[in-house]
Amino acid sequence: MFITPFLFGGFFEFASCIMSAVLLVLILKHELKISLDLGAIAAISIPLFYLLSVFWAVDKGMAIIGFMKFLPLPLFVLLIIREPEKRDKCLDTVPWAGTVMTVISFSLSFFPWAEGHFTVSGRLAGFFEYPNTFALFLLLGLIILATSAKLGVYHLLLGAVLLFGIFQSGSRTVFGLLILSAVIIAIFGTNKRVKKITLIAVSASVTAAVLVALLTGNFQAAGRFLTSSFTQSSFLGRLLYYYDALPVIAKNPLGLGYEGYFYTQGTFQTGVYTVRYIHNDFLQILLDIGWISFLLLVIAVVKAFFKKGASLRKRILLIAVCGHCMLDFSLQYITQIRKTQT
Repeated sequence: MFITPFLFGGFFEFASCIMSAVLLVLILKHELKISLDLGAIAAISIPLFYLLSVFWAVDKGMAIIGFMKFLPLPLFVLLIIREPEKRDKCLDTVPWAGTVMTVISFSLSFFPWAEGHFTVSGRLAGFFEYPNTFALFLLLGLIILATSAKLGVYHLLLGAVLLFGIFQSGSRTVFGLLILSAVIIAIFGTNKRVKKITLIAVSASVTAAVLVALLTGNFQAAGRFLTSSFTQSSFLGRLLYYYDALPVIAKNPLGLGYEGYFYTQGTFQTGVYTVRYIHNDFLQILLDIGWISFLLLVIAVVKAFFKKGASLRKRILLIAVCGHCMLDFSLQYITQIRKTQT
């Protein structure tokens, strides 16, 4: 879990193959305890339907690639499903990985060759090479820190670096989710000290980011959230993607297969755009593999959220991931899916 975010977050198929190989070795080395709940079934259904889509996909060859890309998901679930302590250990690696990634990425951002890799249009992108998903990863690390049983000095240092990385990413969606997460922790958290520190840290960071943006006039990164608006072209563009895709989803209940949306969008789009993903992971699942996996995943997430005894940490993590997935394609990064399953 610590290493995989540095493999481009598992976005590329070769990274998925590496993950699958490692997971298979771990499965063979340990006694496998199979206990399939709805979440595990949903995880298994995703690569399975990518494989089955070879019979109806727009590009049958890419259906196999889709299966290979998402294969690490059920393998990972099979490893941790019966061992809650391993789940917690997996989550505890996220703040550390996010901190290390932020430090490395920011240090390299001063070199021109880093543009397009560690930075995109002046925004910090980490090893994900995409600022929005990188920011979500850092936000999840912050949530994990803020909901820890203890909050020591090193937690505060990690949190400061993660907050810095979020503002340097310039992600408007994650900025909104950051404020929402802080409010939820302040209202429902049980540790008064943590609640105060969370509110103070977020408030101070927002104030500092605003001042820096206003004084320097640089709105590419930390000050980008000041330009947030429902009339922004990026938001309106997403609405157009959704509008064009809904009839396609209705006509193809089993989906178009892996990257089928990308190959066929020219036949149904009503605007001028070219995107590989629709910037909404739920619609992407419907477009790729249809309604069965989509319903299994949604029901599993809803059940996990409302499960009796579910921790505040798990609920906030689900809110953050699902909220972000409504406007982006972060589940194309296998590392993000695995944290959701954890």
